[in-house]
Amino acid sequence: MRNYLKDLIEREKYDFVFVLSATPGTHAHHSSSSILALQAVEMLPLDERPVVLAGSGSRKSDTVKFVYKGFEGYPITNVSDTIPFMFDRTAKFGFRDALDYKIIVNWLIAEHKSQGTMQLLMNQGTMRITGTSISMTQLRNRRHQSCLKNSK
Repeated sequence: MRNYLKDLIEREKYDFVFVLSATPGTHAHHSSSSILALQAVEMLPLDERPVVLAGSGSRKSDTVKFVYKGFEGYPITNVSDTIPFMFDRTAKFGFRDALDYKIIVNWLIAEHKSQGTMQLLMNQGTMRITGTSISMTQLRNRRHQSCLKNSK
């Protein structure tokens, strides 16, 4: 599976790979998938690696803020001491602010047809927390280099 993911990322030239944060509370198949994706990215040459973003959900009403540091026993999941990016999925947009970003998640869930209860869980969380081991400067530089490489 690791080699399959590596080949897929390489062939499709992904700029980003999104994974679920591997934690003791995450279902094992999700944590395993995230770790396999990280290992696949690590197999690529440094200048061809996509940015990996790991996410987890929370609610605005949560009193304890989750800060992801990695999954014990799997050093590949360790992240830098940067401030996590938080995204409010209830932020309004569109004509008369009729839409929010949960609609995009619903589109994605519709493609993953085996998960019938995901809509219920998705609509409980309002925030998406993403931890990354790459700085925004590195991200901009990598994106710029990718654009230059693709324009040749």
